Amino acid sequence: MSVIGLTWAGAATFLAAGSAVKSGFDAWDWGQDKDDALGAEKDYRDAQIELAGDKKDIARDTADLKLDIAASARDFSINKINFGARTSLTDLKDSSENIGKTNLATNQYQARKMEKKAATVYDTYQAGIDSSITNYKNALSVHDLSDRSANVAYEQSVGDIHRNYYKAIEDIETRPDNFFEGLFS
Repeated sequence: MSVIGLTWAGAATFLAAGSAVKSGFDAWDWGQDKDDALGAEKDYRDAQIELAGDKKDIARDTADLKLDIAASARDFSINKINFGARTSLTDLKDSSENIGKTNLATNQYQARKMEKKAATVYDTYQAGIDSSITNYKNALSVHDLSDRSANVAYEQSVGDIHRNYYKAIEDIETRPDNFFEGLFS
């Protein structure tokens, strides 16, 4: 082998050794920063879990608000229906007081007509109340589904956050963190 060949081989060996020494010092440097990196990952994970909890709370608050609106609409509707029923029944009462002032045939006709009108008033208003209650029950079902959905989304987010956290911790822990690990890596 010539001198030039030995020089190239020596240079290559020197460069390889220099690169290994640099890797050793980089690992040693990393060893100094490793605890900070682990702490930062934990802080990030905790912040993500808090954010997922806030999202769940917002979803629940929104569902609660929608249920409150449905309850108010139900109460307003029932009050409106009751007012309409009272007004209609008052009109029927006033009409019935006038029945006795006419002849018998007209009285019987008017009485049957008022009975039908009273039954119609009752049926109409009862249907309105039933509809209002059904709408509220539907809103209650939607509220329950929204609440369960918020819980599932939260649990899924927390699972993803933990999975990502443990992957990051594994990456941090498996990286060489002292001079000799870096030298031979």
